[in-house]
Amino acid sequence: MKIIINNPVLKTKCKEVDLKKGKTIAKRMWQFLNLYNKKNEVKAVGLAANQFGIDASVAIVLKNNKPFILINPKIINFSQVKICKKEGCLSFPDEQLDVYRHMWIEVACLNHVGSIFFGSRPEESNDNFLESCVAQHEIAHLNGLTFHDFQWNNSIT
Repeated sequence: MKIIINNPVLKTKCKEVDLKKGKTIAKRMWQFLNLYNKKNEVKAVGLAANQFGIDASVAIVLKNNKPFILINPKIINFSQVKICKKEGCLSFPDEQLDVYRHMWIEVACLNHVGSIFFGSRPEESNDNFLESCVAQHEIAHLNGLTFHDFQWNNSIT
């Protein structure tokens, strides 16, 4: 598997997949992520299937430093509070952008019963904000959006 770089396919919404196909794709993605993180100083914390040119709504997010597979994920709830942080992307390796993300999100997906919470609730510290950012980043990829679509704009006041 190879990450595609700055490719128009990243702007295409991915197709939903069944559980078996999703798990097969996720396994290959996890193997890539593991190998990538062993070889590189800057670690990857998430991947989306379309970053490999695979038209499938499958992503991996590190949650509590463990791989968390999302098959056909949908954000079903989110905080009104957004925070601006610097982000990078394996598909745009030479770019770092200031990006707005929700402090927390709640996600429903095919391979989990109930919803999954990423981030920090207002009464908590911001320690888990990175997990929320990563989940939003990868789910955005699956919807044909990149971090360019969420970047801070100097004209915003």
